[in-house]
Order: sequence, then C-alpha cells, then structure tokens
Amino acid sequence: MKPLLTALLLLVFFNCIAQKNLDSLFFAKMQNRKISLPEKSSSDSIFNLPFHDVQIIDARADTTSIGFLKTMNVTNKLIFKNEFSEVYRNYIQEHYHLTNDSNNLLILLKTFRITRYAEISGESDINVMDWKGGCLISAELFLVNNSSYHALYKVDTLLIETSENETVSELTAQSFRLILKRSENKNLSEMHVGKTAFSFTDIERHINDFYEDKILKDSILNKGVYKNFNEFKSNRPSISNYEVHKGRLSDELFVTENSQTYPIHDFWGYCDGHSLYIKSADNLFQLKKAGNTFNIRGIKSLKRGLSTNDQILSGITSAAIGLPITSRGIESDNKNYTAEPTAFQLDMQTGELY
Repeated sequence: MKPLLTALLLLVFFNCIAQKNLDSLFFAKMQNRKISLPEKSSSDSIFNLPFHDVQIIDARADTTSIGFLKTMNVTNKLIFKNEFSEVYRNYIQEHYHLTNDSNNLLILLKTFRITRYAEISGESDINVMDWKGGCLISAELFLVNNSSYHALYKVDTLLIETSENETVSELTAQSFRLILKRSENKNLSEMHVGKTAFSFTDIERHINDFYEDKILKDSILNKGVYKNFNEFKSNRPSISNYEVHKGRLSDELFVTENSQTYPIHDFWGYCDGHSLYIKSADNLFQLKKAGNTFNIRGIKSLKRGLSTNDQILSGITSAAIGLPITSRGIESDNKNYTAEPTAFQLDMQTGELY
C-alpha cells in the first residue's frame, strides 16, 4: 500500500473514531427538561367517559423521553417528572368523569413523540423541515370486561400545534385529549366494539410484535448497504461491496459491481459490520440504540423554505390530521444553512427521523 494512501485511510479511521466518541459524549451529557402539564383552571370542561377505570400500557419504542428540544444550540431530552402512564392517569382524573360502569378502558400507547421540538416562544430550529411543531400519536384502545379485551378504535395521527407560542405542555395536554376524544360524552351503545375477544396474553403478544424487526434482535449485524428501510429492519443489506468517502459538506458512498465502482445516491443507510448508519441531508450519521429504536446526533435538512405541502400545513391550526408522515422536499429557495447537529429519533414504522 502506498504511504499516501495509508495516511489517508488512517485519517478517515481516526476521524470516524473521534466522531463516534463525540456522539457518545453528546448523548451521555444531554440534559433532561422536565415537562409538567398545564394546571387545570375552573373554566376547563369536564367530559364523561363510559368506563369505570382507565388502564394505560406504555408500549412506545423508547420510554425514556417524549422528544428532543433544541434551544440556544443546546439539545435537551423532554421527560415527565413521573412515569408516562401516571401522568396520563392524573390528567384523566382531572379532566374526565368516569361513569359507574363495569367496563374499563385500556389505552395501548405505541407512539407519543413531540416533533420539530414544538417551537417554544417562537424559537425555530433550522435543522428540521419547516412545518409547524406537533405530536406524533399512535394508540390502540380496548374495552375491558372482566378478562376480555375488545378493540374500540385506533388513533394514528399528527396533532399540529395551534400557534407559534404554544408550549410543549399545552401540546401534550391536547394530545392526551385527542386520544380520548372519540369516547367523550358517549355511551358504549354509541361506540363500535369489536366482536373478537382477546386475552391479556394476546395483548402482550401483540405488543411484542411491534418490535420483532431483526435489526433489533439479531446479535450479528450484516455488513453492507441498505437500499431501503425494509432492508435495514430485516438486517439484510443488498449491496456488500462499498466504500464511504467523508467530505467537508457531504458524504459519498461508492459501490463496486461487475468490476465497476460508482457513487450511489438512492440508498437508506449502511452497516460496517459493527455500527449502523443512516443517510440524512446528504450525510451519514451513526444510529445509537435506544430501547427498541435508534437515536442519531445529526441533521435532517440543510435548506429552509416552504414547499407546497408545507404551506398547506402551516395554514392549519388546532387540527388533528391523519396524513402519512414523510419528509418533505424543501426546494422553494436555495438558501443553505450551516446547521449544527442535534438529536433525532428513528420512527421504526416509517424510517423517518423526528
């Protein structure tokens, strides 16, 4: 091997090691920001729920936080003072009247994630697509009668913040209510109850099915390039021969097929046999395991500007919408930003970063 090539390879190697150490230190030193729900006022409405009690199972991929918040170049982890289920139960006790009935309600919470750092007091993060902050919600609700569980309905949506000045606390309270909204002031006779009766063992098996992806379970990571998110989840990269070239503004990945080496742009990420990487904003960032998902210290977008979809979303206030959650291309202006990396979490259902 030529001396110059050896020196370059060593430089890339040590840069990668330094980056990994820096990322580990970033997450290790991340401070918690405790979120409390707004205090109930005398003018707040009390709603009826046709249940005797409400049980909550926190089945989120990562139960250690409800999102990340970046302010003044400092990224904090958003957490509740107490466990999620306790905070939610207290909210229900304050805002709902549970009728005297023999039936209970089970809320199976799959996703509850504050996105875009929910703009506090108008502060904005240019690292993220320019749509209003909100909360990603995915939950399944069951009617509980003795030891039988019957499906009621699902909530799978994004709650958009009502204004630029809305706080994370207010957004959280609205999201709590959204999950229960279809049950408010209803009789059970007015609600569709699934005919199939499930046991609690069935519910537990259903929860485990959320996180059966091989990338979460396998002890050996297969080296190669993932063309798409499904290849990542199944730990089956379809391209084995590749090289990574680290640039000042972007990273490039070259593959070799049929004795020809060429750059590839349409891919999801790659694995070096030990660590996992995702492509985002034309760069490659290491994925850090967090419960049943992954976090990254990275960048989601380097451009800021509103596409048509973003303009439509920006005009929606106090709306709960069930749109597919995908990243949006920002092409309405060409102004580039030098963005500081911050924390994102991988949605294991969509492959998107939030």
